[in-house]
Amino acid sequence: MAENEHNYKRFLHLLGVLFHNDNHVRSAVKVYIDAFPIKTRSFYLWNTIRNSALEENLQQMATDLLCELITEKFEDFYNKHPTDYRHYWKTMFLNGLKFEVVEGIRSKIGHVSITFARKLMSAEGICLWPEFLNFIFESASNGTPTFQISSLQMFGSFPGMLGNQQSQKEEIIKKFLKDCLAASSNYSVRFQAAKTFSSYVLHNRNDVVMHRHFQELIAGVIQIVAKSIQKQEDQSLLKCVLDMVLVTPALFRLKINILLKKCTQAVDNGSLQDSWRQLVLEVIVTIAETAPENFLEEGITLFPIVIPTILTMMTELDDDESVVNVNSKKAEIALVRLARGIGSASVYPHLIQRLPVMLTHTDWRVRHAGITAICAVGECCRNEMIPLLNGILEHILHFLRDEEPAVRLAACSGVVKMLKDFYPSLHLNNHQQIIPKLLTVMDDVNGRVQEEGTYAVIIFCEKCPKTIIKLYGNLITGKLEELGFAWALNKIRSLIGQIAGCVPQSAILQSKNVELIRKNDPKYYKQRLFGFLSQSVGTSCTIKCEKKDGRYRATLTVYGEGEPVVGVHDHRVDAEIQACIKYINP
Repeated sequence: MAENEHNYKRFLHLLGVLFHNDNHVRSAVKVYIDAFPIKTRSFYLWNTIRNSALEENLQQMATDLLCELITEKFEDFYNKHPTDYRHYWKTMFLNGLKFEVVEGIRSKIGHVSITFARKLMSAEGICLWPEFLNFIFESASNGTPTFQISSLQMFGSFPGMLGNQQSQKEEIIKKFLKDCLAASSNYSVRFQAAKTFSSYVLHNRNDVVMHRHFQELIAGVIQIVAKSIQKQEDQSLLKCVLDMVLVTPALFRLKINILLKKCTQAVDNGSLQDSWRQLVLEVIVTIAETAPENFLEEGITLFPIVIPTILTMMTELDDDESVVNVNSKKAEIALVRLARGIGSASVYPHLIQRLPVMLTHTDWRVRHAGITAICAVGECCRNEMIPLLNGILEHILHFLRDEEPAVRLAACSGVVKMLKDFYPSLHLNNHQQIIPKLLTVMDDVNGRVQEEGTYAVIIFCEKCPKTIIKLYGNLITGKLEELGFAWALNKIRSLIGQIAGCVPQSAILQSKNVELIRKNDPKYYKQRLFGFLSQSVGTSCTIKCEKKDGRYRATLTVYGEGEPVVGVHDHRVDAEIQACIKYINP
Protein backbone atom coordinates (compact mmCIF):
# COMPACT_ATOMS: atom_id res chain seq x y z
CA MET A 1 0.00 0.00 0.00
CA ALA A 2 2.80 2.40 0.98
CA GLU A 3 4.68 1.49 -2.18
CA ASN A 4 1.62 2.17 -4.31
CA GLU A 5 1.15 5.57 -2.63
CA HIS A 6 4.81 6.37 -3.23
CA ASN A 7 4.50 5.45 -6.90
CA TYR A 8 1.39 7.62 -7.24
CA LYS A 9 3.20 10.62 -5.71
CA ARG A 10 6.05 10.04 -8.12
CA PHE A 11 3.52 9.88 -10.95
CA LEU A 12 1.98 13.21 -9.86
CA HIS A 13 5.44 14.77 -9.79
CA LEU A 14 6.06 13.62 -13.35
CA LEU A 15 2.73 15.10 -14.44
CA GLY A 16 3.80 18.43 -13.02
CA VAL A 17 7.09 18.32 -14.92
CA LEU A 18 5.11 18.08 -18.19
CA PHE A 19 4.49 21.81 -17.80
CA HIS A 20 8.24 22.51 -18.04
CA ASN A 21 9.29 25.12 -20.62
CA ASP A 22 11.97 22.90 -22.14
CA ASN A 23 10.55 20.61 -24.81
CA HIS A 24 13.36 18.07 -24.31
CA VAL A 25 12.49 17.79 -20.62
CA ARG A 26 8.80 17.30 -21.42
CA SER A 27 9.60 14.61 -23.98
CA ALA A 28 11.83 12.72 -21.54
CA VAL A 29 9.19 12.85 -18.78
CA LYS A 30 6.50 11.62 -21.19
CA VAL A 31 8.66 8.56 -21.84
CA TYR A 32 8.80 7.88 -18.08
CA ILE A 33 5.02 8.23 -17.76
CA ASP A 34 4.39 5.92 -20.72
CA ALA A 35 6.63 3.34 -19.04
CA PHE A 36 4.04 2.83 -16.31
CA PRO A 37 1.90 -0.27 -16.98
CA ILE A 38 -1.30 0.75 -18.79
CA LYS A 39 -3.53 -0.61 -16.05
CA THR A 40 -1.63 1.29 -13.35
CA ARG A 41 -1.36 4.42 -15.44
CA SER A 42 -5.09 4.49 -16.18
CA PHE A 43 -5.97 4.25 -12.46
CA TYR A 44 -3.48 6.97 -11.55
CA LEU A 45 -4.87 9.27 -14.21
CA TRP A 46 -8.46 8.60 -13.14
CA ASN A 47 -7.65 9.29 -9.48
CA THR A 48 -5.93 12.51 -10.49
CA ILE A 49 -9.01 13.69 -12.39
CA ARG A 50 -11.29 12.95 -9.42
CA ASN A 51 -8.99 14.53 -6.79
CA SER A 52 -10.45 17.98 -6.11
CA ALA A 53 -7.48 18.86 -3.87
CA LEU A 54 -5.16 19.00 -6.87
CA GLU A 55 -4.59 21.99 -9.12
CA GLU A 56 -6.88 22.26 -12.13
CA ASN A 57 -4.02 22.16 -14.64
CA LEU A 58 -2.90 18.76 -13.28
CA GLN A 59 -6.46 17.44 -13.58
CA GLN A 60 -6.66 18.71 -17.16
CA MET A 61 -3.33 17.10 -18.01
CA ALA A 62 -4.57 13.81 -16.57
CA THR A 63 -7.77 14.12 -18.63
CA ASP A 64 -5.83 14.64 -21.83
CA LEU A 65 -3.48 11.75 -21.13
CA LEU A 66 -6.31 9.36 -20.24
CA CYS A 67 -8.16 10.27 -23.44
CA GLU A 68 -4.95 9.70 -25.37
CA LEU A 69 -4.45 6.33 -23.70
CA ILE A 70 -8.03 5.23 -24.46
CA THR A 71 -7.75 6.34 -28.07
CA GLU A 72 -4.35 4.87 -28.87
CA LYS A 73 -4.17 1.84 -26.55
CA PHE A 74 -7.79 0.73 -26.34
CA GLU A 75 -6.95 -2.91 -26.86
CA ASP A 76 -4.64 -2.93 -23.83
CA PHE A 77 -6.82 -0.55 -21.83
CA TYR A 78 -10.12 -2.41 -22.36
CA ASN A 79 -10.61 -5.06 -25.00
CA LYS A 80 -8.18 -7.70 -23.78
CA HIS A 81 -9.49 -7.64 -20.20
CA PRO A 82 -12.27 -9.84 -18.77
CA THR A 83 -15.91 -8.74 -18.60
CA ASP A 84 -15.79 -7.74 -14.92
CA TYR A 85 -12.90 -5.34 -15.58
CA ARG A 86 -14.70 -3.81 -18.54
CA HIS A 87 -17.84 -3.39 -16.51
CA TYR A 88 -15.79 -1.71 -13.77
CA TRP A 89 -14.68 1.12 -16.08
CA LYS A 90 -18.18 1.65 -17.46
CA THR A 91 -19.51 1.91 -13.93
CA MET A 92 -16.71 4.24 -12.82
CA PHE A 93 -17.35 6.65 -15.68
CA LEU A 94 -21.14 6.63 -15.18
CA ASN A 95 -20.89 7.10 -11.43
CA GLY A 96 -18.48 9.97 -11.96
CA LEU A 97 -21.03 11.65 -14.23
CA LYS A 98 -23.90 11.02 -11.82
CA PHE A 99 -22.34 11.86 -8.46
CA GLU A 100 -19.47 14.30 -9.05
CA VAL A 101 -20.47 17.64 -7.52
CA VAL A 102 -17.57 19.78 -8.76
CA GLU A 103 -18.61 21.11 -12.15
CA GLY A 104 -15.10 21.36 -13.59
CA ILE A 105 -14.29 17.75 -12.66
CA ARG A 106 -17.62 16.49 -14.01
CA SER A 107 -16.86 18.24 -17.30
CA LYS A 108 -13.51 16.41 -17.52
CA ILE A 109 -15.21 13.10 -16.73
CA GLY A 110 -17.67 13.83 -19.54
CA HIS A 111 -14.77 14.41 -21.94
CA VAL A 112 -13.18 11.09 -21.00
CA SER A 113 -16.56 9.30 -21.20
CA ILE A 114 -17.18 10.58 -24.73
CA THR A 115 -13.74 9.38 -25.79
CA PHE A 116 -14.56 5.99 -24.26
CA ALA A 117 -17.98 5.89 -25.97
CA ARG A 118 -16.45 6.59 -29.38
CA LYS A 119 -14.26 3.50 -29.03
CA LEU A 120 -17.30 1.44 -28.10
CA MET A 121 -19.02 1.95 -31.45
CA SER A 122 -19.08 -1.33 -33.34
CA ALA A 123 -18.35 -1.70 -37.04
CA GLU A 124 -22.10 -2.11 -37.57
CA GLY A 125 -22.79 1.29 -36.01
CA ILE A 126 -24.08 -0.01 -32.67
CA CYS A 127 -23.12 1.64 -29.39
CA LEU A 128 -21.88 -1.05 -27.01
CA TRP A 129 -22.53 1.16 -24.01
CA PRO A 130 -26.34 1.51 -23.91
CA GLU A 131 -26.28 2.59 -20.25
CA PHE A 132 -24.40 5.72 -21.29
CA LEU A 133 -26.99 6.57 -23.96
CA ASN A 134 -29.82 6.12 -21.47
CA PHE A 135 -28.06 8.38 -18.98
CA ILE A 136 -27.60 11.11 -21.63
CA PHE A 137 -31.25 11.22 -22.66
CA GLU A 138 -32.68 10.83 -19.18
CA SER A 139 -30.49 13.59 -17.78
CA ALA A 140 -31.23 15.91 -20.70
CA SER A 141 -34.98 15.41 -20.36
CA ASN A 142 -35.53 15.12 -16.63
CA GLY A 143 -32.37 16.16 -14.85
CA THR A 144 -31.45 19.35 -13.06
CA PRO A 145 -30.06 22.22 -15.18
CA THR A 146 -26.54 21.11 -14.26
CA PHE A 147 -27.13 17.58 -15.57
CA GLN A 148 -29.00 18.91 -18.61
CA ILE A 149 -26.07 21.10 -19.61
CA SER A 150 -23.59 18.27 -19.04
CA SER A 151 -25.64 15.83 -21.13
CA LEU A 152 -26.18 18.34 -23.90
CA GLN A 153 -22.45 19.04 -24.03
CA MET A 154 -21.63 15.34 -24.33
CA PHE A 155 -24.25 14.70 -26.99
CA GLY A 156 -23.10 17.79 -28.87
CA SER A 157 -19.48 16.64 -28.85
CA PHE A 158 -20.47 13.17 -30.16
CA PRO A 159 -23.76 13.58 -32.10
CA GLY A 160 -23.21 10.26 -33.85
CA MET A 161 -23.33 8.22 -30.63
CA LEU A 162 -26.64 6.59 -31.61
CA GLY A 163 -25.12 5.01 -34.69
CA ASN A 164 -27.63 3.11 -36.79
CA GLN A 165 -30.29 3.64 -34.13
CA GLN A 166 -30.50 7.34 -34.86
CA SER A 167 -33.62 7.18 -37.04
CA GLN A 168 -35.42 5.23 -34.31
CA LYS A 169 -34.45 7.73 -31.62
CA GLU A 170 -34.97 10.87 -33.71
CA GLU A 171 -38.24 11.80 -32.06
CA ILE A 172 -36.63 11.47 -28.61
CA ILE A 173 -33.73 13.68 -29.69
CA LYS A 174 -36.09 16.30 -31.05
CA LYS A 175 -38.19 16.29 -27.89
CA PHE A 176 -35.32 16.76 -25.45
CA LEU A 177 -33.77 19.48 -27.62
CA LYS A 178 -37.14 21.23 -27.87
CA ASP A 179 -37.71 20.99 -24.12
CA CYS A 180 -34.24 22.37 -23.37
CA LEU A 181 -34.65 25.22 -25.87
CA ALA A 182 -37.92 26.12 -24.15
CA ALA A 183 -36.36 26.18 -20.66
CA SER A 184 -37.11 29.88 -20.31
CA SER A 185 -35.96 30.01 -16.68
CA ASN A 186 -32.42 28.87 -17.47
CA TYR A 187 -30.42 30.70 -20.12
CA SER A 188 -27.42 28.32 -19.87
CA VAL A 189 -29.58 25.27 -20.69
CA ARG A 190 -31.10 27.01 -23.72
CA PHE A 191 -27.69 28.22 -24.87
CA GLN A 192 -26.19 24.73 -24.72
CA ALA A 193 -29.28 23.19 -26.34
CA ALA A 194 -28.89 25.53 -29.31
CA LYS A 195 -25.22 24.57 -29.67
CA THR A 196 -26.09 20.88 -29.44
CA PHE A 197 -28.80 21.35 -32.07
CA SER A 198 -26.15 22.87 -34.34
CA SER A 199 -23.77 19.95 -33.78
CA TYR A 200 -26.50 17.44 -34.55
CA VAL A 201 -27.61 19.27 -37.70
CA LEU A 202 -24.05 19.62 -39.01
CA HIS A 203 -23.35 15.97 -38.27
CA ASN A 204 -26.35 15.11 -40.46
CA ARG A 205 -25.72 17.85 -43.01
CA ASN A 206 -26.87 15.73 -45.96
CA ASP A 207 -30.06 14.39 -44.35
CA VAL A 208 -32.70 16.68 -45.88
CA VAL A 209 -35.55 14.71 -44.30
CA MET A 210 -34.08 15.19 -40.82
CA HIS A 211 -33.65 18.91 -41.47
CA ARG A 212 -37.33 19.27 -42.32
CA HIS A 213 -38.27 17.33 -39.22
CA PHE A 214 -36.19 19.60 -36.97
CA GLN A 215 -36.94 22.87 -38.78
CA GLU A 216 -39.52 23.95 -36.23
CA LEU A 217 -36.75 24.26 -33.61
CA ILE A 218 -35.03 27.07 -35.55
CA ALA A 219 -37.26 29.75 -34.00
CA GLY A 220 -36.06 28.79 -30.51
CA VAL A 221 -32.45 28.77 -31.68
CA ILE A 222 -32.78 32.29 -33.14
CA GLN A 223 -34.29 33.56 -29.88
CA ILE A 224 -31.41 32.33 -27.79
CA VAL A 225 -28.89 33.61 -30.36
CA ALA A 226 -30.42 37.09 -30.04
CA LYS A 227 -30.16 36.78 -26.25
CA SER A 228 -26.51 35.74 -26.45
CA ILE A 229 -25.75 38.79 -28.63
CA GLN A 230 -27.29 41.04 -25.97
CA LYS A 231 -25.23 39.40 -23.24
CA GLN A 232 -21.96 39.48 -25.25
CA GLU A 233 -20.44 36.73 -23.13
CA ASP A 234 -19.77 33.82 -25.49
CA GLN A 235 -19.58 33.93 -29.30
CA SER A 236 -19.54 30.17 -29.74
CA LEU A 237 -23.29 29.90 -30.44
CA LEU A 238 -23.20 32.69 -33.03
CA LYS A 239 -20.33 30.86 -34.72
CA CYS A 240 -22.46 27.71 -34.71
CA VAL A 241 -25.24 29.61 -36.50
CA LEU A 242 -22.70 30.86 -39.03
CA ASP A 243 -21.65 27.25 -39.67
CA MET A 244 -25.28 26.16 -40.14
CA VAL A 245 -25.99 29.06 -42.51
CA LEU A 246 -22.90 28.11 -44.49
CA VAL A 247 -23.55 24.35 -44.63
CA THR A 248 -27.33 23.95 -44.29
CA PRO A 249 -28.87 27.30 -45.40
CA ALA A 250 -32.21 25.71 -46.35
CA LEU A 251 -32.80 24.97 -42.67
CA PHE A 252 -33.43 28.69 -42.07
CA ARG A 253 -35.72 29.25 -45.04
CA LEU A 254 -38.93 29.68 -43.07
CA LYS A 255 -37.33 31.95 -40.45
CA ILE A 256 -34.81 33.86 -42.54
CA ASN A 257 -36.71 37.12 -42.15
CA ILE A 258 -36.54 36.89 -38.35
CA LEU A 259 -32.85 35.95 -38.37
CA LEU A 260 -31.88 38.77 -40.72
CA LYS A 261 -33.82 41.35 -38.72
CA LYS A 262 -32.16 40.26 -35.49
CA CYS A 263 -28.74 40.37 -37.14
CA THR A 264 -29.34 43.77 -38.73
CA GLN A 265 -30.44 45.22 -35.40
CA ALA A 266 -27.26 43.88 -33.81
CA VAL A 267 -24.96 45.36 -36.48
CA ASP A 268 -26.80 48.68 -36.15
CA ASN A 269 -26.26 48.68 -32.37
CA GLY A 270 -23.15 50.77 -31.80
CA SER A 271 -23.02 49.79 -28.12
CA LEU A 272 -22.14 46.19 -29.01
CA GLN A 273 -18.50 45.15 -29.08
CA ASP A 274 -16.94 45.40 -32.53
CA SER A 275 -16.10 41.69 -32.71
CA TRP A 276 -19.78 40.83 -32.16
CA ARG A 277 -21.02 43.24 -34.81
CA GLN A 278 -18.45 41.96 -37.30
CA LEU A 279 -19.45 38.34 -36.66
CA VAL A 280 -23.16 39.13 -37.02
CA LEU A 281 -22.43 40.96 -40.28
CA GLU A 282 -20.66 37.82 -41.48
CA VAL A 283 -23.87 35.86 -40.83
CA ILE A 284 -25.88 38.31 -42.96
CA VAL A 285 -23.46 38.15 -45.86
CA THR A 286 -23.13 34.37 -45.68
CA ILE A 287 -26.91 34.02 -45.97
CA ALA A 288 -26.79 36.17 -49.10
CA GLU A 289 -24.04 33.97 -50.55
CA THR A 290 -25.41 30.55 -49.65
CA ALA A 291 -29.17 31.19 -49.92
CA PRO A 292 -29.63 34.09 -52.36
CA GLU A 293 -33.09 32.97 -53.40
CA ASN A 294 -34.26 33.00 -49.78
CA PHE A 295 -32.64 36.38 -49.24
CA LEU A 296 -34.34 37.82 -52.32
CA GLU A 297 -37.74 36.62 -51.16
CA GLU A 298 -37.45 39.02 -48.24
CA GLY A 299 -35.74 41.74 -50.28
CA ILE A 300 -38.63 44.18 -50.39
CA THR A 301 -38.58 44.60 -46.63
CA LEU A 302 -34.93 43.87 -45.88
CA PHE A 303 -32.85 45.77 -48.44
CA PRO A 304 -33.83 49.20 -47.08
CA ILE A 305 -32.62 47.98 -43.69
CA VAL A 306 -29.55 45.88 -44.45
CA ILE A 307 -27.80 48.18 -46.95
CA PRO A 308 -28.05 51.39 -44.86
CA THR A 309 -26.78 49.41 -41.88
CA ILE A 310 -23.68 48.35 -43.82
CA LEU A 311 -23.15 51.90 -45.13
CA THR A 312 -23.40 53.27 -41.59
CA MET A 313 -20.78 50.81 -40.41
CA MET A 314 -18.52 52.05 -43.22
CA THR A 315 -18.57 55.51 -41.61
CA GLU A 316 -16.92 54.21 -38.42
CA LEU A 317 -13.55 55.84 -39.04
CA ASP A 318 -10.94 57.22 -36.68
CA ASP A 319 -9.42 60.69 -36.94
CA ASP A 320 -5.97 59.17 -36.45
CA GLU A 321 -4.65 58.02 -39.85
CA SER A 322 -2.49 55.34 -38.21
CA VAL A 323 -5.53 53.52 -36.78
CA VAL A 324 -6.76 50.53 -38.78
CA ASN A 325 -10.51 50.98 -39.24
CA VAL A 326 -11.56 47.33 -39.05
CA ASN A 327 -15.32 47.93 -38.90
CA SER A 328 -15.28 50.13 -41.97
CA LYS A 329 -13.19 47.66 -43.96
CA LYS A 330 -15.35 44.70 -42.91
CA ALA A 331 -18.47 46.59 -43.97
CA GLU A 332 -16.93 47.48 -47.34
CA ILE A 333 -16.12 43.82 -48.02
CA ALA A 334 -19.60 42.83 -46.87
CA LEU A 335 -21.21 45.24 -49.33
CA VAL A 336 -19.26 43.72 -52.22
CA ARG A 337 -20.07 40.16 -51.15
CA LEU A 338 -23.73 41.08 -50.75
CA ALA A 339 -23.85 42.46 -54.29
CA ARG A 340 -22.19 39.33 -55.65
CA GLY A 341 -24.37 37.02 -53.60
CA ILE A 342 -27.85 38.33 -54.42
CA GLY A 343 -26.98 40.19 -57.61
CA SER A 344 -26.02 43.77 -58.39
CA ALA A 345 -29.52 44.57 -59.68
CA SER A 346 -30.86 44.10 -56.14
CA VAL A 347 -28.18 46.12 -54.34
CA TYR A 348 -27.25 48.94 -56.72
CA PRO A 349 -30.60 50.81 -56.75
CA HIS A 350 -30.60 51.06 -52.95
CA LEU A 351 -26.97 52.20 -52.96
CA ILE A 352 -27.30 54.82 -55.69
CA GLN A 353 -30.43 56.19 -54.00
CA ARG A 354 -28.42 57.04 -50.87
CA LEU A 355 -25.25 58.16 -52.61
CA PRO A 356 -26.13 61.85 -53.27
CA VAL A 357 -26.87 62.45 -49.59
CA MET A 358 -23.66 60.72 -48.53
CA LEU A 359 -21.42 62.60 -50.98
CA THR A 360 -22.78 66.00 -49.92
CA HIS A 361 -22.76 65.29 -46.19
CA THR A 362 -20.93 67.68 -43.86
CA ASP A 363 -19.32 64.80 -41.95
CA TRP A 364 -16.17 63.68 -43.79
CA ARG A 365 -16.72 60.10 -42.60
CA VAL A 366 -19.99 59.88 -44.51
CA ARG A 367 -18.41 61.32 -47.66
CA HIS A 368 -15.56 58.82 -47.27
CA ALA A 369 -18.04 55.94 -46.96
CA GLY A 370 -19.98 57.09 -50.03
CA ILE A 371 -16.87 57.24 -52.20
CA THR A 372 -15.61 53.90 -50.94
CA ALA A 373 -19.00 52.20 -51.40
CA ILE A 374 -19.65 53.21 -55.00
CA CYS A 375 -16.10 52.39 -56.07
CA ALA A 376 -16.04 49.08 -54.19
CA VAL A 377 -19.03 47.65 -56.11
CA GLY A 378 -17.73 48.76 -59.51
CA GLU A 379 -16.73 45.29 -60.64
CA CYS A 380 -19.96 43.52 -59.68
CA CYS A 381 -22.25 46.46 -60.60
CA ARG A 382 -20.47 47.26 -63.86
CA ASN A 383 -23.52 47.00 -66.11
CA GLU A 384 -25.60 49.24 -63.86
CA MET A 385 -22.85 51.85 -63.47
CA ILE A 386 -21.76 52.26 -67.10
CA PRO A 387 -24.69 54.54 -68.11
CA LEU A 388 -23.80 56.87 -65.19
CA LEU A 389 -20.04 56.37 -65.35
CA ASN A 390 -19.08 59.90 -66.41
CA GLY A 391 -21.13 61.45 -63.62
CA ILE A 392 -19.77 59.05 -61.01
CA LEU A 393 -16.18 59.70 -62.12
CA GLU A 394 -16.75 63.45 -61.99
CA HIS A 395 -17.96 63.15 -58.40
CA ILE A 396 -14.96 61.05 -57.39
CA LEU A 397 -12.46 63.40 -59.04
CA HIS A 398 -14.14 66.34 -57.31
CA PHE A 399 -13.20 64.84 -53.93
CA LEU A 400 -9.50 64.91 -54.84
CA ARG A 401 -9.73 68.52 -53.61
CA ASP A 402 -11.72 67.76 -50.44
CA GLU A 403 -10.58 69.58 -47.30
CA GLU A 404 -10.22 66.28 -45.40
CA PRO A 405 -7.08 64.22 -46.25
CA ALA A 406 -8.87 60.91 -45.59
CA VAL A 407 -11.52 61.80 -48.18
CA ARG A 408 -8.86 62.77 -50.73
CA LEU A 409 -7.12 59.47 -50.03
CA ALA A 410 -10.40 57.57 -50.54
CA ALA A 411 -10.93 59.43 -53.83
CA CYS A 412 -7.44 58.42 -55.04
CA SER A 413 -8.12 54.80 -54.10
CA GLY A 414 -11.48 55.07 -55.82
CA VAL A 415 -9.87 56.24 -59.05
CA VAL A 416 -7.48 53.28 -58.90
CA LYS A 417 -10.40 50.89 -58.44
CA MET A 418 -12.40 52.45 -61.28
CA LEU A 419 -9.41 52.35 -63.64
CA LYS A 420 -9.21 48.61 -63.05
CA ASP A 421 -12.95 47.90 -63.17
CA PHE A 422 -13.77 50.07 -66.20
CA TYR A 423 -10.80 49.47 -68.45
CA PRO A 424 -10.45 50.56 -71.24
CA SER A 425 -13.43 52.90 -71.19
CA LEU A 426 -11.93 55.41 -68.73
CA HIS A 427 -8.52 55.37 -70.44
CA LEU A 428 -10.01 56.09 -73.85
CA ASN A 429 -12.78 58.52 -72.96
CA ASN A 430 -11.80 60.23 -69.72
CA HIS A 431 -8.02 60.64 -69.74
CA GLN A 432 -8.32 64.42 -70.13
CA GLN A 433 -10.22 64.52 -66.83
CA ILE A 434 -8.19 61.96 -64.93
CA ILE A 435 -4.50 62.73 -65.57
CA PRO A 436 -4.54 66.50 -64.88
CA LYS A 437 -6.44 65.93 -61.64
CA LEU A 438 -4.04 63.20 -60.53
CA LEU A 439 -1.02 65.36 -61.34
CA THR A 440 -2.50 68.03 -59.07
CA VAL A 441 -2.91 65.45 -56.27
CA MET A 442 0.77 64.61 -56.57
CA ASP A 443 1.44 68.03 -55.01
CA ASP A 444 -0.80 67.25 -52.03
CA VAL A 445 0.54 68.27 -48.62
CA ASN A 446 -0.45 64.90 -47.18
CA GLY A 447 2.15 62.22 -47.88
CA ARG A 448 -0.29 59.32 -48.05
CA VAL A 449 -2.54 61.16 -50.50
CA GLN A 450 0.49 62.06 -52.59
CA GLU A 451 1.63 58.44 -52.75
CA GLU A 452 -1.82 57.10 -53.56
CA GLY A 453 -2.24 59.70 -56.31
CA THR A 454 1.12 58.67 -57.75
CA TYR A 455 0.07 55.03 -57.59
CA ALA A 456 -3.12 55.94 -59.50
CA VAL A 457 -0.97 57.48 -62.25
CA ILE A 458 1.06 54.26 -62.48
CA ILE A 459 -2.12 52.18 -62.71
CA PHE A 460 -3.37 54.46 -65.50
CA CYS A 461 -0.12 54.04 -67.44
CA GLU A 462 0.07 50.26 -67.06
CA LYS A 463 -2.68 49.58 -69.59
CA CYS A 464 -2.86 52.89 -71.37
CA PRO A 465 -2.95 52.86 -75.20
CA LYS A 466 0.18 54.17 -76.95
CA THR A 467 -1.58 57.11 -78.54
CA ILE A 468 -2.70 58.43 -75.16
CA ILE A 469 0.38 57.80 -73.05
CA LYS A 470 2.48 59.81 -75.53
CA LEU A 471 0.36 62.82 -74.64
CA TYR A 472 1.28 62.68 -70.96
CA GLY A 473 4.67 60.96 -70.78
CA ASN A 474 6.73 64.14 -70.37
CA LEU A 475 4.24 65.74 -68.00
CA ILE A 476 4.22 62.72 -65.72
CA THR A 477 7.98 62.13 -65.66
CA GLY A 478 8.60 65.85 -65.22
CA LYS A 479 6.31 65.95 -62.20
CA LEU A 480 7.96 62.90 -60.66
CA GLU A 481 11.45 64.35 -61.20
CA GLU A 482 10.30 67.57 -59.58
CA LEU A 483 9.00 65.67 -56.55
CA GLY A 484 11.96 63.30 -56.37
CA PHE A 485 9.79 60.15 -56.43
CA ALA A 486 12.49 57.81 -57.69
CA TRP A 487 10.48 54.63 -57.14
CA ALA A 488 7.58 55.92 -59.20
CA LEU A 489 9.78 57.62 -61.77
CA ASN A 490 11.58 54.38 -62.60
CA LYS A 491 8.29 52.55 -62.90
CA ILE A 492 6.71 55.21 -65.12
CA ARG A 493 9.77 55.47 -67.34
CA SER A 494 9.76 51.72 -67.75
CA LEU A 495 6.06 51.73 -68.64
CA ILE A 496 6.51 54.61 -71.06
CA GLY A 497 9.32 52.76 -72.75
CA GLN A 498 7.33 49.52 -72.96
CA ILE A 499 3.99 50.96 -73.99
CA ALA A 500 4.62 54.14 -75.91
CA GLY A 501 7.86 53.13 -77.63
CA CYS A 502 10.36 55.92 -76.93
CA VAL A 503 12.68 57.33 -79.59
CA PRO A 504 15.34 54.72 -80.41
CA GLN A 505 19.07 55.40 -80.24
CA SER A 506 19.37 55.51 -84.03
CA ALA A 507 17.02 58.49 -84.15
CA ILE A 508 18.81 60.22 -81.29
CA LEU A 509 22.17 59.91 -83.03
CA GLN A 510 20.75 61.56 -86.16
CA SER A 511 19.54 64.58 -84.22
CA LYS A 512 21.39 67.83 -85.02
CA ASN A 513 21.65 68.55 -81.28
CA VAL A 514 23.85 65.51 -80.70
CA GLU A 515 26.82 67.36 -82.28
CA LEU A 516 26.73 69.84 -79.41
CA ILE A 517 27.38 66.96 -77.01
CA ARG A 518 30.08 65.39 -79.15
CA LYS A 519 32.08 68.62 -79.44
CA ASN A 520 32.25 68.90 -75.67
CA ASP A 521 33.51 65.37 -74.92
CA PRO A 522 36.50 66.55 -72.82
CA LYS A 523 34.30 68.86 -70.78
CA TYR A 524 31.38 66.42 -70.63
CA TYR A 525 29.28 65.96 -67.55
CA LYS A 526 26.33 63.62 -67.29
CA GLN A 527 23.70 66.27 -66.56
CA ARG A 528 24.12 67.62 -70.09
CA LEU A 529 23.17 64.26 -71.58
CA PHE A 530 20.18 63.98 -69.27
CA GLY A 531 18.97 67.40 -70.38
CA PHE A 532 19.55 66.56 -74.04
CA LEU A 533 17.62 63.31 -73.86
CA SER A 534 14.64 64.68 -71.97
CA GLN A 535 14.32 68.07 -73.73
CA SER A 536 15.51 67.46 -77.28
CA VAL A 537 14.42 63.88 -77.82
CA GLY A 538 11.59 63.29 -75.35
CA THR A 539 12.92 60.39 -73.29
CA SER A 540 14.85 60.02 -70.03
CA CYS A 541 17.58 57.97 -68.45
CA THR A 542 19.17 56.87 -65.20
CA ILE A 543 22.75 56.11 -64.30
CA LYS A 544 23.86 53.89 -61.44
CA CYS A 545 27.40 53.37 -60.23
CA GLU A 546 28.84 50.61 -58.06
CA LYS A 547 32.35 49.71 -56.96
CA LYS A 548 33.62 46.22 -57.69
CA ASP A 549 37.17 44.87 -57.39
CA GLY A 550 38.53 48.37 -56.78
CA ARG A 551 36.98 49.90 -59.92
CA TYR A 552 33.73 51.77 -60.56
CA ARG A 553 31.14 50.36 -62.94
CA ALA A 554 28.58 52.91 -64.23
CA THR A 555 25.45 51.62 -65.96
CA LEU A 556 23.45 54.04 -68.15
CA THR A 557 19.88 53.00 -68.87
CA VAL A 558 17.97 54.98 -71.49
CA TYR A 559 14.28 54.18 -71.38
CA GLY A 560 13.14 52.84 -74.70
CA GLU A 561 16.46 51.13 -75.43
CA GLY A 562 17.03 47.41 -75.22
CA GLU A 563 20.46 47.19 -73.55
CA PRO A 564 22.14 49.51 -71.02
CA VAL A 565 25.57 51.08 -71.67
CA VAL A 566 28.41 50.40 -69.24
CA GLY A 567 31.50 52.44 -68.39
CA VAL A 568 34.34 51.20 -66.16
CA HIS A 569 37.04 53.41 -64.58
CA ASP A 570 39.11 53.85 -61.44
CA HIS A 571 37.15 57.00 -60.57
CA ARG A 572 33.38 57.24 -60.21
CA VAL A 573 32.83 60.43 -62.29
CA ASP A 574 35.08 59.15 -65.08
CA ALA A 575 33.11 55.88 -65.20
CA GLU A 576 29.84 57.80 -65.54
CA ILE A 577 31.26 60.08 -68.26
CA GLN A 578 32.61 57.06 -70.12
CA ALA A 579 29.18 55.41 -70.17
CA CYS A 580 27.55 58.57 -71.49
CA ILE A 581 30.24 59.06 -74.16
CA LYS A 582 29.75 55.47 -75.32
CA TYR A 583 26.08 56.15 -75.82
CA ILE A 584 26.64 59.36 -77.83
CA ASN A 585 29.57 57.91 -79.83
CA PRO A 586 28.75 54.19 -80.23
